[in-house]
Amino acid sequence: MILSFDLTKEDYIEYNVHFVKTDPTMQKTYHGAQAALPALLLAVALFEVFVQQGRAVFWVPLALVFSGLWMLLLPRCYMGSFRRRVGKLVENGRIPGVVGHHELTCENGELADVTENSVTRYNTVEKIVETDKWLYLFVSPIMAYLVPLRAFRAQEEKDRFLALVEPMLRHAPKGGPS
Repeated sequence: MILSFDLTKEDYIEYNVHFVKTDPTMQKTYHGAQAALPALLLAVALFEVFVQQGRAVFWVPLALVFSGLWMLLLPRCYMGSFRRRVGKLVENGRIPGVVGHHELTCENGELADVTENSVTRYNTVEKIVETDKWLYLFVSPIMAYLVPLRAFRAQEEKDRFLALVEPMLRHAPKGGPS
């Protein structure tokens, strides 16, 4: 089965945003950054109050206000900055073969993606993630084939494609994580 579709810069950004929002390691990093500044501000406020005999009336509310602002603004600022950085990578040609026309073939237990710049082939898939607009066929923990649902003419075509891909799913050995 051959799927033919185009990927845009926005498509690639959307995949990366999905990955950042759903990957456990990325979530730990994000939540660590979210907690770091408030913890630092609280530590400074407590140091000023207890060690330097500073005014608690000044330092504690200041730490709480800036911590609250950080917690409210970080999600929007972080994702906006992330989107811009990924967009610049694509615009500067740092990720060749992602944006543009793709011919994704699934046959004989192999996925092959042909673009103007490259050909990639995999015979195993770690997981399949379906969203309202995408099929992400993860071939490693951080790399996936991006298949827009718009590439399928009908639900039956998508079902046939998934039936070809599912036998390629890598299953964890018995006793290992699933």
